[in-house]
Amino acid sequence: GCVAGSGIDTIELTGDVTLVEALPTVTQGAIFEGGGFTVGRYPTAPDFRILDLDVGGTVELRDIKIVNGAASDGGGIRRNDGQLTLFNATVSGNEATSRGGGIYGTFSSDAISITASTISDNTASLGGGIYSGFGGTMVINNSTVSGNAATSNGGGIYNVMYNYLTITNSTISGNVSGDRGGGLYNQFYAGDIDLVNTTVIGNSAVEGGGVYGYPVFAATPQGHYTEIFLDN
Repeated sequence: GCVAGSGIDTIELTGDVTLVEALPTVTQGAIFEGGGFTVGRYPTAPDFRILDLDVGGTVELRDIKIVNGAASDGGGIRRNDGQLTLFNATVSGNEATSRGGGIYGTFSSDAISITASTISDNTASLGGGIYSGFGGTMVINNSTVSGNAATSNGGGIYNVMYNYLTITNSTISGNVSGDRGGGLYNQFYAGDIDLVNTTVIGNSAVEGGGVYGYPVFAATPQGHYTEIFLDN
């Protein structure tokens, strides 16, 4: 409904937004200034995710809460393409029947960056909090991934093929997996994981309550085996 202009649009919320139907897919770069307000699905509305991103640029979510979305992949946010940046954001109480209850981001070389944010109480089959992979990078700083649940693998985070993940000064706690990787699941042929000054505590799974690194049988196309680094 806005007049067309040039450059990245900024959308400033002035109150909570309750959706009764899905928003259009975001196809251009944008900044969402949330002001601490919430964007969520009305409890009795049909299932749909809150934000669907297919962008040839960057989408920034700042000071915003994304809640109560429901979809097959990415109940809260699905990033198909483009860079996604979260700052002081909360993604909570979303669900996916398949992958990425809170956030789903794959098949893009663009990065997902999460800073000073909380990913909590989301559910999915794979990656209750976050499902990320297939050619990109994800950086998590000064953030919390907690209380998420996966019926299969990766209660907090599911990291999949050729995706490089760095987590710094953060906490992964109280996440649950029905099979492997309560806090974090690193699938075969995933990229390296680096945990720096990060606490992994109180997570649970059948195997790898905190972190599960899937066995690697051959070198990745990048020429090395997947590795997990624990620093401080």
